[in-house]
Amino acid sequence: MKLPNPDGLTGKLLIASPKLQSDTFSQSVIFMVGHDEFGAVGIVLNQLASNVTIDDLYMDFNISKPALLEPYPIHFGGPVDVNMGLVIHTPAPTIKKSVRVGDSIAISACHDFLKQVSVDKRPDQFLITLGYASWAGGQLEAEMLESDWLTFDATPDIIFDPENDKKWHRSIGFMGIQKTVHSHISGAA
Repeated sequence: MKLPNPDGLTGKLLIASPKLQSDTFSQSVIFMVGHDEFGAVGIVLNQLASNVTIDDLYMDFNISKPALLEPYPIHFGGPVDVNMGLVIHTPAPTIKKSVRVGDSIAISACHDFLKQVSVDKRPDQFLITLGYASWAGGQLEAEMLESDWLTFDATPDIIFDPENDKKWHRSIGFMGIQKTVHSHISGAA
């Protein structure tokens, strides 16, 4: 399947359709970090990691935790490489080692991010994740043809919404889809 543009779904939201009932991705909202003919990588935005705290990460990385950083939830970014920490954040000049994904979102390695915010001002919004989701070339496209996924423009208000359990409902609501009604026609918003 030919991608509609060179960046595919990079910078978009991938939203589990109501018919997708797998344990891992049911009602998932995923920020797409990369997508091309070789495959796709995304970060789940609305699931929390179990038994991991921000204090655990600072201790594992041997970094002093700043006093101003309140308890912060750690998200389950996906089932691949669950020990890899990534941070989705608003762009900030104080975060030196980040990669922009679109105009309003950047991605950093967790270690680099936590080390930097220990000494500098942190971005206005950020989401710390462990793991990621990935698809081989053509796999995601095939799943989209099966109507497993919907796409939507990524916005900071969805990405950084602190109410994880509402991100999926809000996303499909923006698309005008009801939770219980879904056809087998795939498309993009």
